Amino acid sequence: MRIISLLPAATEMVYLLGLGDDLVGVSHECDFPSEAALKPHVTRTIVDASRNGAEIQRQVGQLQHDHRSLYELDVARIRDLRPDVILTQEICEVCAVSRSEVEAMAMDLYGTPNVVSFEPSTLDGMLQNIAYLGEVTGRGELATHEVERLRERIERVRAEAEPRDHGVVCLEWLQPPMAAGHWIPEIIEVSGACDRLMRSGEKSRRCEWEAVQAAAPETLIIAPCGYSLPKAVAEYRTTELPAWWGRLPAVRSGRVFAIDGHNFTSRPGPRLIDTLEIVATILTDKPFTSATLGVDYVRIV
Repeated sequence: MRIISLLPAATEMVYLLGLGDDLVGVSHECDFPSEAALKPHVTRTIVDASRNGAEIQRQVGQLQHDHRSLYELDVARIRDLRPDVILTQEICEVCAVSRSEVEAMAMDLYGTPNVVSFEPSTLDGMLQNIAYLGEVTGRGELATHEVERLRERIERVRAEAEPRDHGVVCLEWLQPPMAAGHWIPEIIEVSGACDRLMRSGEKSRRCEWEAVQAAAPETLIIAPCGYSLPKAVAEYRTTELPAWWGRLPAVRSGRVFAIDGHNFTSRPGPRLIDTLEIVATILTDKPFTSATLGVDYVRIV
């Protein structure tokens, strides 16, 4: 089987199921595990991601206004790679190539490859995607085993976290502010706290700074979509925050944390369970397996 993955989370699922040798092409963002980055790249982005959040948002807004995709497919290379299966997504047009664009391209390829699209909005949805990929690729038994292992880790966190009225706000963008949705509110809930702005499965959305003020979070998590940990911290440091920011409970008590959004919060793949363990460590002060201060997350304030 010849697989092309246009989604980093799907690439991680491919390797989880032992299909790395079947992967013949990936997106330019597929960099985990490290050997994935060595596969032929079949996409590129038009957005200059080296700029700050406000400039990236301006570029994205202009492209959307012009009805242009943020990504370009290398159709000639994809044709040469002769894929049987193409993995894509339809959860966010900003995060990766859209399903409709991939399906239109696939119609012109020899043999018309099977386009498999993922759209998880919860932890369970992500686990179902792993199971489905197992069915598509003939690795159903292994997929079932891996899903069970991931569920066990979820339940361990749920069992050890003590539910309490501890308010959390997670921002996945700062210029302008955007509240993190999808699986993040669920992760916060499983960790024993409550998301003061979002509900599980709800799409991430722009919010006003005043909404954060009204939420009065005891813990604030900064995880800009696609940002490494150092870049997330730098973005926080250089963002012009409201005058009242220092009076937020989370800021007063020194509970403002940054998480590596590039590797964890933004990717609905197997490492979402690592994300859960990172958030649970932050919120419970218990050392869950995957969380390492200074590597996966850092206290900003």
